[in-house]
Amino acid sequence: MAQTSSSPSPLQDAWQLFDPAEGWNLKWAGHLLRRVGFGPTWPELQKALSQGPQKTVDSLFQPVPEAEAFNAQMDQWDSSATTLPALRAWQLRRMLETPQPLVEKMTLFWQSHLALGNVRNVPPPLIRDYLRTIRRHALGRLDQLLQAVVLQPAMLLSHGAEANRKARPSEHFAHVLLEHFTVGPGAFTEKDVQETARALTGRFVLRDELRFIEREYDDGPKTLFGQTGPIGAEELFSLLARQPATAKAIARKLYRFFISEAEEPAEALLQPLAERLIQGQTIGQVVETMVRSKCFFSPAAYRRRVKGPVEWALGLLRPMETLVPTEPLGHALVELGQALGEPPTPAGWSDGAHWITPALLLLRGKWAQQFWASGSPFGQKLDPVGLAQRHGASAPSAQAEFLLQLYLQGDMPAEMRNKLLRESQSAGRQTSADALRRLCQTLALLPEFQLV
Repeated sequence: MAQTSSSPSPLQDAWQLFDPAEGWNLKWAGHLLRRVGFGPTWPELQKALSQGPQKTVDSLFQPVPEAEAFNAQMDQWDSSATTLPALRAWQLRRMLETPQPLVEKMTLFWQSHLALGNVRNVPPPLIRDYLRTIRRHALGRLDQLLQAVVLQPAMLLSHGAEANRKARPSEHFAHVLLEHFTVGPGAFTEKDVQETARALTGRFVLRDELRFIEREYDDGPKTLFGQTGPIGAEELFSLLARQPATAKAIARKLYRFFISEAEEPAEALLQPLAERLIQGQTIGQVVETMVRSKCFFSPAAYRRRVKGPVEWALGLLRPMETLVPTEPLGHALVELGQALGEPPTPAGWSDGAHWITPALLLLRGKWAQQFWASGSPFGQKLDPVGLAQRHGASAPSAQAEFLLQLYLQGDMPAEMRNKLLRESQSAGRQTSADALRRLCQTLALLPEFQLV
């Protein structure tokens, strides 16, 4: 059977550049913007549709003039946060307003991959610094990201590694570093754990600051992954970043995050991405290869990931083009299972079908109602009628159609689409505003909307 133009090429061609002549439309614009951000607005969709995929991706990786002022403003605001709920509110506000959506998306990705442990005794300002550090390095070199984030005071405290003494290296934290952050299960030995712990000796968290105490550093020779020498922290992270097992583990996670979590990717598909990391390409360069590719713009990637709670909630709220109260939104996400700043285990948050159990879908239904209830803190801010009118939809039928295009780019079964339009137009005693709010609640629970 001949291969269709929209299908991924053979594996060796999967990462070749996508040609928009093969089919660039609102569906693919929405796909791109959902994966690199948190729910596109109508102007963003229209701009991407007009620019095409390559110029749209260019804009994601180019410096944004307003980013410096935005980050300075946000840093000033979050500096006063003294509780974890306040920090969640700060991070959510960044996600809602950022001029750099990919940076925030990757900050969420690394917050799960380079996960904190037990944060009960970690001061919130240290968690803030940990998140800021991730943000600075989110698209940079892997070795620099690992060194900067792994040695954050919040990281060390949360994993019980605040005192790395020569006589008592923190082997537990070394095990976390190898199993969850770098080479992965089965790719290291107990000796590797011991030598990794020795390389990190001398690092202490004292008065909430990282200190290096030279007399507590084990400067003896160490043998790790075939290399012998006086391996210290800097050499350790460089060595771990170059390991094929690390590169493959990171490439696999990036694949699941940007392409598909529906099936295990073939080794031949991951290998080119892993090789780029081993050669020292930045994480941003690897991500750029992925989101420009034929594989990304193909059925192999389209709606092949389940939205986590953050993606689901912001995918509902951000397209409304208004700022909602983010502290109660943080509480909602805790209930939905994704407590920002507090992943459940060193493995981070689960993904895939974990998020669409019957119990969690019921909770999504509850919060969809809360978001759109006219008297709630969220519903008081959300105005689907006003939004539709601003974008040229004046009649109720046109407003309902606008919402289908905004949230799903119209890509849904015709039978369901027609049913929703009929229901929104025969609202009975409901006002037009009530009908559109009800439509938004319904869209939030459609199977198509659970996927990104």
